[in-house]
Amino acid sequence: MVRLEYVAAVTSNFMPVTDLPPWDTSRPQSRLLSTLPAAVAEFERDIISERAEAIKQRGAGDILVSIANTYAVDLSMINRLS
Repeated sequence: MVRLEYVAAVTSNFMPVTDLPPWDTSRPQSRLLSTLPAAVAEFERDIISERAEAIKQRGAGDILVSIANTYAVDLSMINRLS
C-alpha cells in the first residue's frame, strides 16, 4: 500500500483537497470539469427514469396477463381491447 507521505514526497505539487482554493471557473479546463459531474448526474437521472418506466410497463403487462388468465383468453385479445 502506498503511503500518503511517500506520495507527497514524490510529487512536487501535492496538495490535500481541503487546502485547495474555491472552484475557479475562469479557465476552459475548469469549466469543463465543472460540467462533467452535472452531465453524469443528468445521465443517471435519465437511466433511473427509463428503468422506472420499464418497471411500470412490465407491471401493466403482468396485470394484462392476469386478466387474460382470469377469462381464459389469449393475451392478444386483451391487448386489442385495451
